[in-house]
Amino acid sequence: MIVWFLVGLVVMLLVLFLIIRAFGGGDEPEPEPTETPVPTQIVSPGSGPDVEPQATSDVPTTEPTETPEIRRGGDNQLGGDREGTPEARIEITPAVESPLAKECTEQCLVRVVSDDIWNVLEETGNRPSFSGDDLAWVIATPTQVSLLDERADIDLVRDSEETLHLYAVTVPQGEDPDLVNNYGEVLDAVGPYRLVEFDDIPARVTTLTNNGYNVNKVAPAPPLDPVQLGSRPPLSEVNAGTLMGQVSEQNVVDDITELQASGSTDGSGIGTRYYTYPGNQVAADFLYRQLESYGLSVWYEDFLTPEGILLVNVVGEVPGEDDSAVYAVMAHLDSINVEDSPATAPGADDNSTGMAVSLEIARILAQYRLEHPVRFVFVNAEEVGIIGSSVWAKRANSENLPVDGVFNVDSVGSDRQGRLIVLNSNAGSAWLQDILISVNDAYGLGQNIETHQNPEIVADDNMVRDQGIDAVMIARELYGWSPVHHSARDVVGNVSIDNTLTMTYLVLLSVVELAK
Repeated sequence: MIVWFLVGLVVMLLVLFLIIRAFGGGDEPEPEPTETPVPTQIVSPGSGPDVEPQATSDVPTTEPTETPEIRRGGDNQLGGDREGTPEARIEITPAVESPLAKECTEQCLVRVVSDDIWNVLEETGNRPSFSGDDLAWVIATPTQVSLLDERADIDLVRDSEETLHLYAVTVPQGEDPDLVNNYGEVLDAVGPYRLVEFDDIPARVTTLTNNGYNVNKVAPAPPLDPVQLGSRPPLSEVNAGTLMGQVSEQNVVDDITELQASGSTDGSGIGTRYYTYPGNQVAADFLYRQLESYGLSVWYEDFLTPEGILLVNVVGEVPGEDDSAVYAVMAHLDSINVEDSPATAPGADDNSTGMAVSLEIARILAQYRLEHPVRFVFVNAEEVGIIGSSVWAKRANSENLPVDGVFNVDSVGSDRQGRLIVLNSNAGSAWLQDILISVNDAYGLGQNIETHQNPEIVADDNMVRDQGIDAVMIARELYGWSPVHHSARDVVGNVSIDNTLTMTYLVLLSVVELAK
């Protein structure tokens, strides 16, 4: 009996212990219930009253970590995606959305007036397409419109970022402002300034300029997402040979293809950059936006042809810490067809290849701190008198710009003669030839370099040397050699991309020798 009593007691104690474990007890406090977070309402600065607010949770989430793909340059380029790595942009939020911003779809043209115009533009992240006195015409996003409206007097000129036909005309005192009406529609007028949408481009402005009117080509809209350069490593600390790995074949092909199509309206991708055709200005705008998207400072340097056509050279600069010496990479932007109509002058080798090489070098160098500035100069009207380079060199001298050397890159995509490269300069510029030869040897580029000091080989570099600036021509074909140059057959399909890339390596590493 005692045994059965003890067994029963043990069973009762065991059951009691299990009940306590199941329903809690002891001294441990009960955990507090977790509160479900309330979604936060987020409305973007450009949202209107009809926009549905987006909900987001306050609960942080952990995403799997991935190694980012390293890309070079900018992805925002005209004409499609390109290889590159834009840094994160710092967004400034306006205090209140301007009513004008609601009329601006993506980018729009606004007039800004302020007695502190440059500080206003800097504070709001804008650069003018044209400025004069306390006035600026600006292509701005809706957010930028709101920021401008907080700081200055602004008016919406039109909801468009298009500037191709736009010129700013300054009317001299005592002259008839209505004279500009003969050229196209006046979109805006403030004081002596008129914003005119010209009927024809490039514009013929002899009547205006002969009467003292000042005419300026309005700059294109800035890229929406330019590269933010931020902290850049010194070029002097970089193994120069590694820079060749940053050259993008796709960028080069895309640039040649885009430039040969300038002004094309039939979908063929075959246009013209002949100096009297709209495609000439289309190409100039493309170059401007490409350089600006890489983080360069860019501007137009305009000039008049003998018959009074207003053309532009496009200039961009990668800054340097010591501006006692400046170096330049030059390429002419116009094209010609001497066999048929100038309306079909794609100029893929002559000279879209030179421009593509220059653009790719600009993109790469912009990522580094240079010892000396490098300017990228796209000159106009080479095919009709070699005018633009002469204008640029004279202006550089008048501004006391210390240009120590210029690399003129012209028609570098042919493989008709294998690896042949022709260099031409004079005795004073022969040191530039020596640099190119030493780079070819040092980096094993394997090019067959032929040097000349022949004044009868005439190109943009001659005009530069005539102004006392050392310059060298770099080409694979000279005038009259190529069976496709200056014809409708000069298309990207007849260009050797490998030879164009090799020329990019050669000029890039030669510039680095001087600018690092």
